[in-house]
Amino acid sequence: MPRENRFWRFSYDTGLELAEEKLGRLAPGWVRCRVLRVQPSVTELMMVKGVFQTVGEAQVHRYLGHEFLAEVVQLSPGAPSHLLHERVVCAPRVPCGACEQCRRGRHWACTALFRVGVDSGGAMSETIDLPAAHVVVVPTDVSDLDAGCAQPAASAVANLLHIGLRPGARVLILGQGTMGLLLLQAALAFGAAEVVTTAPRATIRDLSLSLGALDSLAPDDPELAARVAAFAPELVIDAAGGSAAVGLSGTTTLRQAIEFVEPYGTVLAISDLISPVELPPSARTKAIRLVFGQMGYYYGAYPLALGMLRDGRLSCRPIVTHQLEGLEALPAALEVMAERSKSGAIQVQLVLVPERRAAGPRGGPGARSTPGGGSDSATGGVSSGARRRPAPRPLSERLS
Repeated sequence: MPRENRFWRFSYDTGLELAEEKLGRLAPGWVRCRVLRVQPSVTELMMVKGVFQTVGEAQVHRYLGHEFLAEVVQLSPGAPSHLLHERVVCAPRVPCGACEQCRRGRHWACTALFRVGVDSGGAMSETIDLPAAHVVVVPTDVSDLDAGCAQPAASAVANLLHIGLRPGARVLILGQGTMGLLLLQAALAFGAAEVVTTAPRATIRDLSLSLGALDSLAPDDPELAARVAAFAPELVIDAAGGSAAVGLSGTTTLRQAIEFVEPYGTVLAISDLISPVELPPSARTKAIRLVFGQMGYYYGAYPLALGMLRDGRLSCRPIVTHQLEGLEALPAALEVMAERSKSGAIQVQLVLVPERRAAGPRGGPGARSTPGGGSDSATGGVSSGARRRPAPRPLSERLS
């Protein structure tokens, strides 16, 4: 059993720090896990770049990492024996289910909420301890790469369930980063009739089309507004908003979403918005529904998201463009993320332990993830098991 643990932490005084400490006693009902993969999030990139400091949010030695895959290596008394050696994931926040607020069905107000990186260490580490009741076992035929994306996949699934996506809906997704590409796949899996996307990079627009988008448009296309108006989306998702300091669109895409959506439609904002939002007048005159996405309470969507990764309705292989080896690679990973337009990155993963098992139906018997990239090309190809739709005619041809 490991006796010491190396981990990344961050504070505004000392910056990023790779620290080491002896492992303590494992709490009753908890499991000790070896981290196999972890991926830095946009939220962590914003933190390291000082974005949250500018809005007065205090951070003191915050433990990093909440998007991860781990293997259970030790059980404490009270932890189920079947978990030993299983690959597991865990939601960043999980309500206790036993306090008065939870018993009333108000899980968001839980008084004993478990938070990864607060009530445990972070997953940007060699080892992480977790409550056994909160971990979710990963199916054997889901690859390490796909399972490492379980957190954003569960978030995408939960947000579409939360708004009640109507089968046959026309959906516009502004932004095709990790979340935007997962939302595209999930929307089609849940029955959306047509999905149009926007992305500034041509390679990402091509990837979006290969994953089933009807059309993918450049945000600076002079005909964007007219083409979107002809498409008439009843659901518009802002998946590009957030701090411009890390390459996001600020609040511009949220205002665009409100302008683009059809009257009585829905706008879903899933971005980390930290600045005040000035809504356009059409937010009132259109009688739209504006929903801010679930940022932490999607723990219940993990089994469904893993099932969709298992059967190919969701695939992260074309999304994970960079795989860096070792815990020490975090600073390099963050720079790759910060320079996405140059690096071509979508999602970056740190591989702490190479995959030893078959990758499942997408990779074929005995297949393994490829160090240095999640796909066969820099633009990301659709894996063999992902479900393709017949290539639709571009929106520009359909509307001409």
